[in-house]
Amino acid sequence: MSEKARPWQNGHKESFYSGFKLELGHPECYSTLGELIEAIAQQIYYYNNQRIHTALKGPPTIFAQRIAFQKLINKVEFNNLLIREVAKTQSV
Repeated sequence: MSEKARPWQNGHKESFYSGFKLELGHPECYSTLGELIEAIAQQIYYYNNQRIHTALKGPPTIFAQRIAFQKLINKVEFNNLLIREVAKTQSV
């Protein structure tokens, strides 16, 4: 954990919150606390599900689907390899 008043010790958090505040806008522009809470919830949903993350080269949900699909393909390929190996040993 970083020390108080030393933002250079946690640059990732500082960067995230800076961008989050800029995208959300000033809190005083919301007439009620409920509107502010709803805007925060929408911004978090957007960040986690729709925003294109440069490291992932796409939205996190699409990245997760790609990884799950690749794991499924790898599992099927592995199973096919096992079936061929078993068939070879049985035919000998």
